[in-house]
Amino acid sequence: MPGAIIVPSSSAFKTSSLSSPTKPIFSPVESVTSCPWASSPFPTDPLATTPLTSPTKTTMSPAQQCPFASSSPSPIRPSISTTLNNSQSSSPRPLTPLLSPVKSVHHCLYSPSPDSPIGNADPHRFIPPTPGSSRAPCPALNALANHGYLPRSGKQITFQDIIYAMKEGFGLSPAFALFMAAGSFALMKRWFGHPFDLHETAIHGLIEHNASLVHDDADLSKEVYCRDENGLVSYAPINVDPVLLRRFMKIASPLHPGGELVYTTENVAEYRVEREKETKIPDFLHQEIARAEFSMIIQIFGKEEDNGSGNWCVDEKIVVDFFTKQRFPEGWRPQRVLHLMDAAHCTDDIRNNMESIRKIQHKKTEGQSDQECTHLL
Repeated sequence: MPGAIIVPSSSAFKTSSLSSPTKPIFSPVESVTSCPWASSPFPTDPLATTPLTSPTKTTMSPAQQCPFASSSPSPIRPSISTTLNNSQSSSPRPLTPLLSPVKSVHHCLYSPSPDSPIGNADPHRFIPPTPGSSRAPCPALNALANHGYLPRSGKQITFQDIIYAMKEGFGLSPAFALFMAAGSFALMKRWFGHPFDLHETAIHGLIEHNASLVHDDADLSKEVYCRDENGLVSYAPINVDPVLLRRFMKIASPLHPGGELVYTTENVAEYRVEREKETKIPDFLHQEIARAEFSMIIQIFGKEEDNGSGNWCVDEKIVVDFFTKQRFPEGWRPQRVLHLMDAAHCTDDIRNNMESIRKIQHKKTEGQSDQECTHLL
């Protein structure tokens, strides 16, 4: 019959034992609202609320227990005969179904861990790495993992993971995020479908480079076998070097007397020149990578200087926490979309300042005075 829901029963071919006229064994759905499950989100036992009109003992066959009929008992009641009389119809302890519906999603058997993003309103809150996590010499990648934009384990980082983290974590434009992901995998010598762990970025000569701001160079005398690289490789230190960190903190200066300490493209350029004097200068590609690293920090966390120069600066406390704790400022979210050309202009500023500083230092070695070198700035 169209519109009927058929409930099979063991007594499908038996006559009813009720004294009332014979009813069809299979009952159609009379109305959606007549279903006991539709009357209340927590249905009660129909046997306890609907007294029987006949004073005689009645045995209900399982065939008449259609869960969708208007006067049916609970659909989960066991298929055994139940004998009731009028005095028992209002029993204070009605028979209950063997199974109860879930009353609320809050009573779900699965309770997420407090450390799970599902169990907290902010899935990108800071969580330090746990033992066994993989981390990189790059504080930016580590911060993205610590805030859940990359896998918090730091393992099996995919091409799509990098794009998502750069867009959502740092506010990069889609094109810039794609450029960063493609560049990362190219430098790691990986196909786009071949993920990597963060500690693999410490392999010397791939993304990692000499003359880092707060990390020591890789010890080339200590090589280990790396199957993916088909040979021996050297790993750079992942932890921040405390001596280099203290030196870097000293170069921060206020824009105005008594103002907050900030890093600018000028003082960072000066420090980069010093670092490249102390170690083997990276090749041109890795020099650009080194300059771009801090230019992105200035563009992501910084602001435009208020002296009308058009240059950018970033608060010293933000940078130190970013390097040492590898976390974002409390409650921070990207405030603008960062495009490739924004970072490129800032990188150019650092490069131009470094070239000017080197020219001045070269002139000084030739005996020229500071006044004669001023025009080079």
